[in-house]
Amino acid sequence: EPPIRGHSYVIGVDPADGEIKGDDSALVVWDVTANKVKAVCAWNGTISQNDFAELINDVGNRYNEALVVPERNTGQLMIKWLTEVCQYTNIFTDAQKVSGYNNLGVYTTPGVKNEMIARLKFLIANGYYEDFDPTFCEQANYFTYEKTPSGMYRAAATAGHHDDTVLCRCIATMALDMDRFAGYNQQIIREGRKY
Repeated sequence: EPPIRGHSYVIGVDPADGEIKGDDSALVVWDVTANKVKAVCAWNGTISQNDFAELINDVGNRYNEALVVPERNTGQLMIKWLTEVCQYTNIFTDAQKVSGYNNLGVYTTPGVKNEMIARLKFLIANGYYEDFDPTFCEQANYFTYEKTPSGMYRAAATAGHHDDTVLCRCIATMALDMDRFAGYNQQIIREGRKY
């Protein structure tokens, strides 16, 4: 869907290292103007982090200088290229970090990942989310919690499947003010979430 003047957009970014046989990178553009979050553009594939930064810059500028929300665990090079080479400035800042590139984007820990998943699950289950992307729908079918050798559980795609389009959407939720969605805070209290 093309951008609409005056609308607010958020871009969730799940970068990969760019290796040919590695993970895919993915991005999604959300229109967050109305109460329902709507995916209006998506991309995923193998790309170098520098080229991915250029793509994000182009898409972000096209969508009214959208707020870019990158995962920074593997995205430091991409974030640096986006800010220094592309001069893109509308990047989500982690309020818990205060200096340099370490405060740009979302640092995904198990607790943060669980919160992101809970947010996306809430939006979908309560009718606050609309998505058109068949790749996301397919990957979401294989996104689950699996038991690790240590006995802990981790959220990921089952063996042989990808989760990049799911994760870029999860990452985008970190830029949302969840208080605007009726029932979200009550669900947190009901579930007793402690991440």
